[in-house]
Amino acid sequence: MVYPSKYRAGKSVLSACIAAADIPLFCDDVLPISIVEGHDIAPDLAPRLRIPMPDNLRPKSRKFIQSSTGLEGNQYLYLDLDNDHLAARGSQAPVGAFILLEREEGVPLSLEAVSEAEVLHQVVWQNFARDAEAPRILEQLS
Repeated sequence: MVYPSKYRAGKSVLSACIAAADIPLFCDDVLPISIVEGHDIAPDLAPRLRIPMPDNLRPKSRKFIQSSTGLEGNQYLYLDLDNDHLAARGSQAPVGAFILLEREEGVPLSLEAVSEAEVLHQVVWQNFARDAEAPRILEQLS
């Protein structure tokens, strides 16, 4: 699953929770996608989370984050994940879904279908590939 969401939507915390559930994490922030195969390519980069952590984390996720903390500063902490929790550099997997996250305090959790156009807009907005022509990128992302 790819989360091409906006700044401060909760992508990093969600990534840490996914790793805490013993699902190998491909990345936290920047995800290379092969334009030829359409697969994610794991960059083997440590997830970076803003601190303090949200109050509503489940105990298992909070414990996992605390036990996996590597470097930590005033604003961020980096997780130091083992090979069971972070996919090895260069590992590939097909994109299964695009999920847009929106976080708003006081709004209950809900799932809503969004249009392909909305997802494509968000992915293109955050794309920074410069070696491929725009029509080829749009074709593959579509």
